[in-house]
Amino acid sequence: MDFPKEIPATPENTSAMNQSRTGPSDVAIDANQATDPAMTHAPFKLWNPPTESRPTVVPDLEDLEPTAAEIVAAYQAQARKSENLRNAPLLTQEIRDRQQREKYKKWPNCVIRVKFHNQMQLEKSFPSTNRIKSVYAFVRDCLSEEAKPIKFILYQPPARELKVSDATVRDKTLLDLQLAPSSVLLLRFLSDELNGREKNPPLHPTILATAKDFPIVADLPQSQPDDRPELTKSTTAGMNNKETENKLARLLKLQSRK
Repeated sequence: MDFPKEIPATPENTSAMNQSRTGPSDVAIDANQATDPAMTHAPFKLWNPPTESRPTVVPDLEDLEPTAAEIVAAYQAQARKSENLRNAPLLTQEIRDRQQREKYKKWPNCVIRVKFHNQMQLEKSFPSTNRIKSVYAFVRDCLSEEAKPIKFILYQPPARELKVSDATVRDKTLLDLQLAPSSVLLLRFLSDELNGREKNPPLHPTILATAKDFPIVADLPQSQPDDRPELTKSTTAGMNNKETENKLARLLKLQSRK
């Protein structure tokens, strides 16, 4: 009785068997995920430039005057700050580590918004233990293929540049850089052609397709007008004249009795 010959295991046969098991659709999905930054870096948000400019209300100067309680609270806060600075050299490493752990527990994540020149903002949440390098990597992966080789700088106004090449920035966490719990970083390309205000930033098409408008804050309901009749100036003046006449009449009566 003849048995079928065993097919030798070759790289070609192995790949064919694997493809038959997984199916070509699974391979295509994996390839799309590798090339689609919108799928790789989800969840994230891309905000369109604000389209509505709300008029600013001039604040009442009386509201800017600090109360006595506010002055006392500010003085106490400044006194505590001065005392902490004096006692800072006395803190042990254990105390500093405990304070640092409390901060990480309070702000485990850091929301970063990267603002482009046309006011679009790319938002993503990072662990507070991450370095600024992770933010650069995220932004670069979201750029188009043509813009990826071009260098850019993340900074905070007026002139705080957060460069990966800076050792004082590179080795610190996002919490150490005082970016937690949330911060807005401006982006500037070294090529001025990409810093235009009238065109979209050079983001990947799948990233641009996710852009949404900023949620509009609902206007506060206006107070209902008071339906009670108000006294006009003429009515008030008439009442004042009548009161004056009554007073004069009473004075005249008193004088006549005398």
